Parts: sequence; structure tokens; C-alpha cells
Amino acid sequence: MSEKSSGIILVSPHQFPDVAREQELAKIVGMEMVVAKDQTEFSSLMPRARIVMVTPYGKVRAEEIARLSDCAAIVRYGIGYDNIDVLAAKAAGVPVSIVPDASTEEVASHAFAMGLALARRIQQGYAAILAGAWAGKIGYDAPKLTRLKIGILGMGRIGRMTANWWKAVGSEVTAYDPFVDFEEVAQGTVEEIVKTSDVLSLHLPLTDETRNIVDAAALRTMKRSSVIVNVSRGG
Repeated sequence: MSEKSSGIILVSPHQFPDVAREQELAKIVGMEMVVAKDQTEFSSLMPRARIVMVTPYGKVRAEEIARLSDCAAIVRYGIGYDNIDVLAAKAAGVPVSIVPDASTEEVASHAFAMGLALARRIQQGYAAILAGAWAGKIGYDAPKLTRLKIGILGMGRIGRMTANWWKAVGSEVTAYDPFVDFEEVAQGTVEEIVKTSDVLSLHLPLTDETRNIVDAAALRTMKRSSVIVNVSRGG
């Protein structure tokens, strides 16, 4: 830490049960930790920040970065950093860090579970049971796992784990990622995967290239029985 710094560890608004671990770490390094209650307070405290810790419920924009006076780092809780102006931080010489393995297995298992539930029509069956109806016919168009065609867009940590789980249950898996080398499943183009998949699973960062990657035109090429699982950013 800079000897001249009297800055704070600033945490953006969050939905954690508590920040006890962060408070203990702040004590160890002899710093004060402040948790902002909303974006307005988060922005107003930015000039005092030595460390900025960002959850999905706070934004660090160019105007806030311009007001940082002695910031050592901006740290993102988790993986995605679309709520941080990384280019502005780079121009200001402020490092931006993420937590690459945060919730990898949790998100992958969620994607796998949602894909299974949707493909096997679990929701429709549950709704039928609640209504006191017989749901036997729902299974008629629910394909066997070994006949499912799974499309994975994005083969980072989460996408790769999801792909391997689908492969393990015998499904046919095809994936696309122009930035990652992989051999454990087949490779295909976005267009091919969208058109042929029974379950389309999205594991992409939100960029100008990926925003609305599944648009109206893409949806028109999909099977009517296909399902989409999106554990990426909403865009």
C-alpha cells in the first residue's frame, strides 16, 4: 500500500448475506472497508477508494474512473466485467482483476440441470401435476439423452465443463469458440449449431460481437422443439 494513501476498500452494493470475510481482510491490512448502499453512494465514494470491489450491482464507468486519485486496483467479484469500463481503467493505469474460477462448477451444473429439465419437459409435467392432470403424453416428444444434440457456444471453463457433462450422459455435443482450442467434442459454426441443436447452451462473454447472438433470424432456423439455456449475460 502507498504510504500516503488513506483510502478505503470500497465495495459496491451487493446481495451477500454479509461481508464478514472482507471485513477481516481489511483489518489485516489495516484499512477501512466501506460498503455502498446504492450506486449513487458508490460513485460518490470512488475518489477515496484505494481498492474498488465490484459486484453485479455496481458500475464503474469512465466518469468514476476519472475521479480515482490513488486506486491500486478494481476487483470484480466473479468473472464478467461488462459493468466496468476496462478501456478507461487501462487508460488511467488502474489494473482490473476478475476471479476466473468463481462459481465455475455452480454455473455449469445449473446450465446442465436446466438443459435436462427443459429437454425432458420437467416443467410441463410439474404444471400438469399441480393441475391434477395426467402428464404421460409430455414424454412422447422428449428425446432420449443419447439422441439429444447439444450445442455449446463458448468453451471457457464453464462451457467446457457443461459440454463434458452432456458428453458423459451420451449426448452428441458440438461446440463453437474461436478463441479456445478443444478436441473433446466436435466443432461447428454458430449457424450449424443453432440450426441443429436440441439444447443450445450459451457460455459467452457479452461483447459487441456476441450481443443478441441468438436473434430473431437465428430463432427462425431452430427446431420448434429446441430449448435455449443462457447462463451468460442477458444481452
